Amino acid sequence: MADHIKNMPGKYPEAGSPEYNQIKQQINHEGLEGDGEFGAAVYVGTKEEVEALEKRDEKEGRAENLEAYLRLNKTRDIWATKDNMKEFFTNNSNSKMGKEISYAEKFAVPGNASIFKVSGPREGKGEFLVYFDKDSNLVGTFIEYDNITDYRGRGENVSTSKFLKRELESLKFTFIDEQIDGSPACKFIAENYWKWRDQRIDKENEKKKFDI
Repeated sequence: MADHIKNMPGKYPEAGSPEYNQIKQQINHEGLEGDGEFGAAVYVGTKEEVEALEKRDEKEGRAENLEAYLRLNKTRDIWATKDNMKEFFTNNSNSKMGKEISYAEKFAVPGNASIFKVSGPREGKGEFLVYFDKDSNLVGTFIEYDNITDYRGRGENVSTSKFLKRELESLKFTFIDEQIDGSPACKFIAENYWKWRDQRIDKENEKKKFDI
């Protein structure tokens, strides 16, 4: 139980009182009890209030641990399906980077991953993970440590690629060191897929006629 309740003398504040509402707001903001692997999401309030808080966390991509976080965010973070990837590899066999892309195809396997360093407003708040899921879809997820109960509040002890790599390897992710055109294979595939996708969209837009 949170210290600000545990250490209160006498009985707990009555529901609806200013003291109760203040403590409830603090717990629901922090959203956890305990620490590390023994921590758990904690909510205080009526059944309706707790359900609303759970929906809020799901909407904002919050989860108790790394595995749950990845599963929660994956559905909205799929960059390309297996069929999209097949089309990409087929259509680029004769392109400028065709030889490298054809070679890279063998790395488009479930569990293969690359970690991107993040710059700008998100720098220091997490890492960007690109990987192939169990169905060979290409997925890109920003892992924001404060949205994972196990890592929340650990600051610099968490925000390193080496730490994240170890955690992901425990979930059976693999990191292939082989470089293709100066980038890890998975990162190379992701970057070239997006270039190809953007070019295709531009070509499709050029064909469209004004019809408003």
